[in-house]
Amino acid sequence: MTAIIGDGEGLVTVICDGCGETKQTTDVLRDEDVVWPSITTLGWTGSPFATGNHRCPRCAEDAHASPAPASAEPPVPSEGVCDVYDPGEHARVVVLRADLDLHRVDHVRPALMDAADSGRDVIVDMRDAGVIDSAGLGLLVRAYRCAKRRGAGLSLVAPSRFVVTVLHTMHLDGMFPTFPDEEAALAFANPRESVRTGAIPMQQSP
Repeated sequence: MTAIIGDGEGLVTVICDGCGETKQTTDVLRDEDVVWPSITTLGWTGSPFATGNHRCPRCAEDAHASPAPASAEPPVPSEGVCDVYDPGEHARVVVLRADLDLHRVDHVRPALMDAADSGRDVIVDMRDAGVIDSAGLGLLVRAYRCAKRRGAGLSLVAPSRFVVTVLHTMHLDGMFPTFPDEEAALAFANPRESVRTGAIPMQQSP
């Protein structure tokens, strides 16, 4: 473990895997797995999960300046990261096939931004994207704003508990309608369906 979650005073303690430095910040999540917002508050980097690895700013800078180790994560292939299809004239579905993180946003961005620029409601199916980081979150917000400028919306299908927790913590959970499956999202997106105004999004919880 490189983070100790939620002691009696509501704090989370993170430990740098480089130099061993420890820092405490408010446990904004009260969650046993997710610490990304807490380490971001400190200016640290690393895994969004409590199990690490995590680095303080000094060690993160040293790691960035050093050559990447041979075991570094290989480049993500452009194929198979997401699929796009049009279920009708009013919506476009972007199906994510992997986590939406720094290693994949460059491959997802063209498809997602093209969908947002189409003037159709965008449905992002996240059932296979268990994790999101700041880069992925920034892409979702950018796509949402692009769709909104064109009179459309952007909704999420089956986000993981981790994704829901991050959205809640960053006060973005009210931005994206969330549904348990594509069928419910499509009913909400299609203005010809009378259920649009009565659609019930999936319950969101921190």
